[in-house]
Amino acid sequence: MLETLKYKKITWVDLENPTPEEVMGVADKFTIHPTVAEEILKPTFRSRADFHRNYIYLILHFPIFDSHKLEYVNAEIDFIICKNFLIT
Repeated sequence: MLETLKYKKITWVDLENPTPEEVMGVADKFTIHPTVAEEILKPTFRSRADFHRNYIYLILHFPIFDSHKLEYVNAEIDFIICKNFLIT
């Protein structure tokens, strides 16, 4: 699912369980490297930060409590941060 919000000069694109087509469309629109676009679609095991020419790519993991299993699970959120846009 793709949701776009704009506030003044900043655009936030929120991708929740995106399809490959949605990710590639956003990557083309915001000039994101194809490797980063591919990594958004795959889960990773470690947090990390990559500094690109015009943006920062962050992968962060957060503990989320699963009330059905009564345990914490790991949730990953990828961030692409630029001066004029944020992609999560």
